[in-house]
Amino acid sequence: MVADLIYAVERSVLMPDTTYHDLRHTFASTALASGVPISEVSKWLGHESITTTVDLYGHLVPEASARAREALDRAFGSSLDVP
Repeated sequence: MVADLIYAVERSVLMPDTTYHDLRHTFASTALASGVPISEVSKWLGHESITTTVDLYGHLVPEASARAREALDRAFGSSLDVP
């Protein structure tokens, strides 16, 4: 896997000084900003505790309140249609 990563970096348009840590951080940031659950990202990064992930990347997790409202509306919206 590391050999594949090195090959990909060498063949890419990345800056020559790009490090494994840069790629790891980019992956985590992009995944979280796209809505991947922080618990999953934490596991993939191998953090011993999700607290580590939250401390480093928590600011990138999209606001969940709108998604929660939408989920509740989808689940219970029809019960609000009372004549």
